[in-house]
Amino acid sequence: MTNWNIELGEELTRDELRIKGGFKVPNTGGIAAPTDAPFVVIFSNREIGEKSGYVYDGWSENNETFLYTGQGSSGDQTFIRFNKSILEAQDDGRSIHIFSANQPNNKKGPVVFKYIGEFYLEDTTTAESLGKDGRNRQVIVFKFNPSDSNFIIREQDQCPYPLIPKVSISKKIPTKQGPVGDEAEVNVSDKKDLPKRTPGGGTRKATEASEVTTPEYDLEQRFKKYLEKSGLTYYTRNIAVVGNPKPLELDLIIEETNELCEVKGSAVREKVRMAIGQILDYENHLKADGFAPNYLAIILPSKPATDLLKLLKTLNISCVYETEPHIFQRQGSLPRNL
Repeated sequence: MTNWNIELGEELTRDELRIKGGFKVPNTGGIAAPTDAPFVVIFSNREIGEKSGYVYDGWSENNETFLYTGQGSSGDQTFIRFNKSILEAQDDGRSIHIFSANQPNNKKGPVVFKYIGEFYLEDTTTAESLGKDGRNRQVIVFKFNPSDSNFIIREQDQCPYPLIPKVSISKKIPTKQGPVGDEAEVNVSDKKDLPKRTPGGGTRKATEASEVTTPEYDLEQRFKKYLEKSGLTYYTRNIAVVGNPKPLELDLIIEETNELCEVKGSAVREKVRMAIGQILDYENHLKADGFAPNYLAIILPSKPATDLLKLLKTLNISCVYETEPHIFQRQGSLPRNL
């Protein structure tokens, strides 16, 4: 078992920390969670991190809280891998230690990090930031407080960005909720007039290409598997609209509850607002066809901002979001005006 032997204020490169600390230190990345040690180590480097959207790093709230953006350079961040390691560190009896890079970085050599102290996780929050791919996404922001009176505050470690919007998240990863079941019959309509969608990282080919890849497709497949394990069946439907050259394509309808679902590949504000408009438009046309859904739901890869959850509740739209791969949590399950 490797014990912590680094003194407050020590300045070390990753290689030097690897030798002196006696634990595995990644060459890049901001989080180390060695399996043979009772601690998690965090490397804060604003100069490098901001290039990938890791903007919420450093002291905030009158130097009472140290913020740290979670792992994941593109797309919405979730509590997997090292993010999960931080979230569960205290419950696993692991201490959390933070190093902050000396600024400006030495361009001719390795980055030197200063050990600024031991911290505990007070809370987590989400905020919006651009990813490395230039797209807006939702990031996890960890909020740490010093474990004791021995810590270092430097002017260069101040976080210049306010946390807007804020969303409180439980430190515990939520367990699976909702109906359960072992088997399900799945009915999916043909989409011959649409390009084939395959799993991928969010890039789109030209419109004339035979395939497109979207994070929405990946999330939709995971949600469908979740429904199957819950013993629920689903189907898709197209709606012909006068004056519209192509029919409206619904993502899916859960048969047992007659719930219309709209899937979005990100929980950022613009996507949630888009989903609200789409699902209300679909409902309006379904009613005109004599098919009124009992419930409406928006399916997201992570929990959206608190004000958006309140808006969805006001509109009688459920929010179903993924807490970890293939596990979903629901907020709101109110029937429409029947």
